[in-house]
Amino acid sequence: MTTIDVIPVSKVEAGVTSADGEAFALTVSRPDGTKLSLALPAGQLMALADLAAVGHTQSRKLKHVDPNWKEYYRTTWFELSTDKTTGTVILSLTFGAGGTLSFSLPDNMPAQLVETLQALSGKSPAARPRGIRPS
Repeated sequence: MTTIDVIPVSKVEAGVTSADGEAFALTVSRPDGTKLSLALPAGQLMALADLAAVGHTQSRKLKHVDPNWKEYYRTTWFELSTDKTTGTVILSLTFGAGGTLSFSLPDNMPAQLVETLQALSGKSPAARPRGIRPS
């Protein structure tokens, strides 16, 4: 296994976007209480979100956390749109401190989501009386 030099961090403290939108300053606390701020290029923030999600998933597996237990953010808003070039459905979710992440839903995933949401809410198409169209 490769050894990586690291700076231990005990807590993520804050983050702020630069006035020109080109960078994001992430402030963390070190175990000795000192603070360290990193200036991350705005173009790298989605990669950071992806890697953080991977790290969280791997950590849970290594700690043998019950896979049926989910940590989650309360979603405060959602938006559905379509990519003008590909026609792919895009689901954007606003959560946590107000950030938004967008996900492309390929192929038949939108229909699968509708079907699953209907089943979870007890409103599956099979349960509707005949002759009534879904709204």
